[in-house]
Amino acid sequence: GDFYHNCDVLLLQKGELVLSRRPTEQEKKFLKYSDYGPCPECLGFMKKRHLWHHLKYSCVCMKDKNILKSLKTSRQPAAESTSLLNGIYGQNLTQDFRSNILNKLRNDDISEICRKDDLILRYGAFLYEKYGSTQRELIRQSMWQLGRLTIELTKGNTNVNKLIDALTPEMFDAVVSATKSLCSTSTEEAKRTEFVIPSLALKIGYSIRKCIGIERGLCLRKGDLKRNDILLGFLSILDLEWSVRISSNALATLQSRKLNSVDLLPITGDLIKLSKFLEFMIGETKNDMKREKSFQNWSKLASLTLSRIILFNKRRSGEAARMRVENYTNRPAWQSQSVAEMRESLTEFENQLASALTVVEIVGKRGRKVPVLLTKEMKESIDFLLATRIEVGVPEGNPFVFARLGELHSYMRGHDCIKKWCSEANLESPETITSTKLRKYVATVCQVFNLKENECDWLARHLGHDIRVHREFYRLHENTVELTKVSRLLLAVDQGKAHTFAGKSLEDIQVQDLPPIEEDPPDLDGNDEADDESNEGILRVSAGDSANKMGIELPSEPSLEKAKQKPKTTKPKRTKREAALGRVPWNHSEKEVLLNEFKIEIKRGIVPGKAKCTMIKHDHDNILSSRSWTDIKFFVKNVITRNKKNRN
Repeated sequence: GDFYHNCDVLLLQKGELVLSRRPTEQEKKFLKYSDYGPCPECLGFMKKRHLWHHLKYSCVCMKDKNILKSLKTSRQPAAESTSLLNGIYGQNLTQDFRSNILNKLRNDDISEICRKDDLILRYGAFLYEKYGSTQRELIRQSMWQLGRLTIELTKGNTNVNKLIDALTPEMFDAVVSATKSLCSTSTEEAKRTEFVIPSLALKIGYSIRKCIGIERGLCLRKGDLKRNDILLGFLSILDLEWSVRISSNALATLQSRKLNSVDLLPITGDLIKLSKFLEFMIGETKNDMKREKSFQNWSKLASLTLSRIILFNKRRSGEAARMRVENYTNRPAWQSQSVAEMRESLTEFENQLASALTVVEIVGKRGRKVPVLLTKEMKESIDFLLATRIEVGVPEGNPFVFARLGELHSYMRGHDCIKKWCSEANLESPETITSTKLRKYVATVCQVFNLKENECDWLARHLGHDIRVHREFYRLHENTVELTKVSRLLLAVDQGKAHTFAGKSLEDIQVQDLPPIEEDPPDLDGNDEADDESNEGILRVSAGDSANKMGIELPSEPSLEKAKQKPKTTKPKRTKREAALGRVPWNHSEKEVLLNEFKIEIKRGIVPGKAKCTMIKHDHDNILSSRSWTDIKFFVKNVITRNKKNRN
C-alpha cells in the first residue's frame, strides 16, 4: 500500500511520501521527491544514497537471502530503484523519442522486433530520458542487441514471442544459450570458454538486468504480485549463475586480448604533418568561403577546425564536437577574471601564452567542466563560422558550433572528421590517430617531463579525467621507461646493493654508482684482451648508431680515449680504482653542526634527502662550504649505521 501511495505522490508531485525512516528536521528543509526511491527488495522508500547501506545491513528481505548475500556481486541500488519508477515521470514514447530513435532504426527483421516489443521500447525510452539525444547511437545499439537476443530465443523456443516471455526462471538456460550463440563461443579441450564478441555478452547482461527492473516496476504499479515474484526468481538465478557462465569468461577473454595486443601510439612525424596539413587547408577553405558562401565550404571549414581543435587539445572527439555557441560566446575573459597575484606571478612567456590563447569551458564526461584551448587561428575560424552559419542555411535554433545542415539538434562527429582528414594527409600510419590514442600519446610522452604531483593533476584535469584514471589507463608503461628507469632498481637489488641507495631518487642513481654487470666467462685460449677490445668496439658502434638514429650527440668519453692510447700490456686487470679518492676528515665543528641538525633523523634511523641536506648546507655555509649535499647525507647515514651496530 505504501509503495502505491508513494507512486501516486511522485506522479502528481504532491503529497507526503511514506518513508521507511522518518526524516530529521534538517532533512525536511531540503526535501525533494527526486532524492527518494524504493528499495529493490522490500520496496520501502528512502533516500537513494542510503539504499546500499539499507540493503547490506537492515533490509528485511535480504536477511532471508543468505545465499545471495554471501555472493560477491556488485549491485547498483540507486539504478535499480530508478528503474522501478519508470513511467512515473511520463516516460512514454514521445515524438522526440520516435523521431530520434525509432525512425532511424534500420529496416530489417531486428528493427521490426524492436518496434513491436513493448519491453524493448520501454527500455529504449528509459535510456533516452537518462541520456537524451546526445547518446542516440548508444540507445539504438542497446535496443538492437536486445532485438538480436529475442530473435535468437525464438529460434528454438515456440513459447517465446517477445523478450518478456523469456524472463522466467525456467527460461534462464535458454537465455544463456542464446547469449553464447550470439557471441560465438569457442571451447577447446582443457581451456575455458572464450567469446568471439565478449563485449556483447557483457552488455546483454546489463540490459537484461535493467529490463527486469523496468518490468517489475510496471507489475508493482498494476498490483501483479505474481508476475513480480516470477521476475524476482529469474533475477535470483541471474545473480547466482550469470557471472560464472557468461561474465567471467567474457572478462577473461577481454583481458587475454588486451595482454596480447600491441597498443600503437601515433607517430610524432604524422602528428606534425597532420597539424600543418590542417592549418594549410583551413586557410584555403577560408578563401573559398570568401569567394562562394556555400554550405559545402562551410561544412568543410567546420570539419577542419574541429579536427584541429581535437588534435591540439587531445580532447575527446565527442566533447569538442558538442561545443555550444553559448559556451564560446560566454567564454571567460582571462584578464578580467584572474586574480592579480596570479597574474603577477607569471613569467613573461606565460603572460604571452595567456594573451595569445583563448579558453572555452565545455561539458565533458560525467558532467565535468573541461577547458578547450584555442589558438588565434582557431578562434578566427570559429568567428568566421558563426558569422556565416545563417547565410549558408544552418538552422537558427541549432545550439552547436559545428552544426549539421537540416537537423535542429545535430552536430558533426569528431571521429569521422579526424578519420577523413588523416586519410587525405598522406600519413605513414593514419589508423593510429584517434582521439583516444591522442590522449594516451600525450599522457605517455609527458612522463619525460618529470611532472610534479600538482602538474600531473593539471594535465589530467585538462584531459577531463581523474588522476587515477590518468595513471592506470591513459599513461602507458613504455619499454623505454622499463629499460632506463626500472632497470636501475633491478640492477641494484640483483647485486644486493639496494641499501647503499637509501634516500636516493631514481634520477640520483648514476651508472657509475651501480655494481658492474657480469661479463661473459673468459676465453679458454687466453685471448681475453683481444675479446675485450672487440667487444668494446661493438658496444661503441651500436651505441653510436642508436644515438645517431635518434639525433642525439653522444658525450665524449675521455676514460675510453685514454685507454685506447695506452700501450697493450699483459698485466692483469685491476678490479679497484686506479687511485684512491682523497678523503678529508670531518672536523669537530662540522660534526657538531650535523649531529645537532639531524638529531631527529638519527634517532629515527631515517636517511635525509637532497632537499634537507641542501638546506642545512646553505644555513651553515661558513662551516660546510667544502662539503656537498651527498657528503652530508652519507655522514648521517654512517652515523645511523654505526648506532644500529652498537645497539646490536
